[in-house]
Amino acid sequence: MFEMTGLAKALDTESEKSLYNACGRFTERFERLEKNVNKAGINIQNVSPEVVKILWENAK
Repeated sequence: MFEMTGLAKALDTESEKSLYNACGRFTERFERLEKNVNKAGINIQNVSPEVVKILWENAK
């Protein structure tokens, strides 16, 4: 965590704002993944990690 704060300072960015934005992007992407899974009628608990990875990439 301290390394990331130091990097943010070196790049002249606000570390808290960057973290907030990253969390927001993650949440949006996860919600798209859920929407796609529900639309396709897939039970996420019954798929392999490889399929979850593909679904995650498709949610981009």
